[in-house]
Amino acid sequence: MSDADRAAALAFLKNPDLLDELLADFETIGYTGEAMNRLLCYIAAVSRKMDEPLSVMIQSRSAAGKSFLQDTVLSLIPIDEVIKYTRLTDQALFYKESDSLYHKILAIEELDGTSGAIYSIRSIQSSKKITIAYKGKDAATGKLKTEENTVEGPLMVFITTTAWISTERRPSCTTSVIWMRMACQ
Repeated sequence: MSDADRAAALAFLKNPDLLDELLADFETIGYTGEAMNRLLCYIAAVSRKMDEPLSVMIQSRSAAGKSFLQDTVLSLIPIDEVIKYTRLTDQALFYKESDSLYHKILAIEELDGTSGAIYSIRSIQSSKKITIAYKGKDAATGKLKTEENTVEGPLMVFITTTAWISTERRPSCTTSVIWMRMACQ
């Protein structure tokens, strides 16, 4: 980052009207309404760089705008910082490259698309890494052996859902998540 870019970024962050400017930026790119949800989602997305990032679960009825909110927020984040899936199988995260999720956003279009992956999502959020041991073969001897793969966090998780999940069940689904309901538009 150049000195000029750093100075501009610091001036932006120190601006007392920062939140108002962020809301204006959302309106410039076509998203109006839901001001608190826009800010909350954006701040959570930016928190991906922190040691303890926030995560967001947006719940509402179908066609209420939750995917539009998710897509709009993600459009403000550098593309190489976002990993977005429609569906995520139960062991998919375990086989990613070691640093592929490190301080990134894992966006999933619909909670139903996580299948059994909630376990790996919850684990990487709380432990900041996940490790899998699996059967492999020694290339030289042909003998079976145990191989390991570790994927490092932390990461911000951003999921939408139409499912109603009761307050009692929420902790068993994911940890460290801000649950948000969108108003019907």
